[in-house]
Amino acid sequence: MIPSKSPTSVPPFIPAIVMTNMTVSTSAEQALRMAGDDFDVHEFYPVPFPDDVPVAELEKISLSKILNGVRSECDRLFKTCTEIPQSEFFGTRTEGGALPDWLSDHHDTFKEAAECGNVMARAILSALEKPLQLPPGSLLKLHRLQDDSGDFTRILRYAGDPTNEPTRPEGFPPHKDAQTVAILFAWIGGLQIPDPGIPVEGFAVKEEDWRWVKPEPGYAVVNLGDAMEIYTNKLLRSCIHRVFKSPGLQRPHDRYSVLFATRPKNDSLMKVLESPVIPPGDPTEESITSLEWGHRIIAAVQSRARARGARDLDNI
Repeated sequence: MIPSKSPTSVPPFIPAIVMTNMTVSTSAEQALRMAGDDFDVHEFYPVPFPDDVPVAELEKISLSKILNGVRSECDRLFKTCTEIPQSEFFGTRTEGGALPDWLSDHHDTFKEAAECGNVMARAILSALEKPLQLPPGSLLKLHRLQDDSGDFTRILRYAGDPTNEPTRPEGFPPHKDAQTVAILFAWIGGLQIPDPGIPVEGFAVKEEDWRWVKPEPGYAVVNLGDAMEIYTNKLLRSCIHRVFKSPGLQRPHDRYSVLFATRPKNDSLMKVLESPVIPPGDPTEESITSLEWGHRIIAAVQSRARARGARDLDNI
């Protein structure tokens, strides 16, 4: 995360996103082409991911095939989403969502990144509409970039641990994403999910049941968030995960990642969508707007943070 006291300039070792090289018609490995005049590619992968840690095998889906309407790939996406086990954090925003002073010169870059993130998310949502037997545009109309929403593009930094002290906090605790779609690009290890074969209740996962998600060059990790659970009455599930100190020789190195988060427009209702394949919702259940839903989740996350002894609730 960006620290509360920001530096006066962006550190030169942070990889730059070259948006002119980003086109939604290219393959998934070109969705984010990373480059920099003085940035060596080896700094993305300072040391290899260790071979001796338990790793979760994730399905690899082609974004370019989805964007080009390849039905078999769209069907594979839906199959993957319905077979994942059940097994976000917010900070206070600046007024108007403005970038901090030290990043304001890069406004256009972040704007282009947000637009591309929305295109990728909408491609995924469009591919899911048909197998969900929803009228065309049912999900897309809730996630238009021009509507007010909680969408964000975030650069995350988790400090490395050169001391390897066991008493230091290990990372961000287990949580689910309060979003519709989250698209994460990362270059060294840190993300963990429960073993797909282990049943999970709530956020309680035994330490030995966590599995590493190994970063793959040219791939992003896509997670359906809590909003999709609501829309599909848990036909599609949001996956619990956590962020941990990087494994093995990667641990001393700072971990950077780029996150595109897509949320429903603020005035839309968070309710089960009508479809022959989606279990009907409870008609007596209260319907709240996406904005109200987000506020409730913020309160819940902050409450859990206070219980852990957190004080800086702007950066939980």
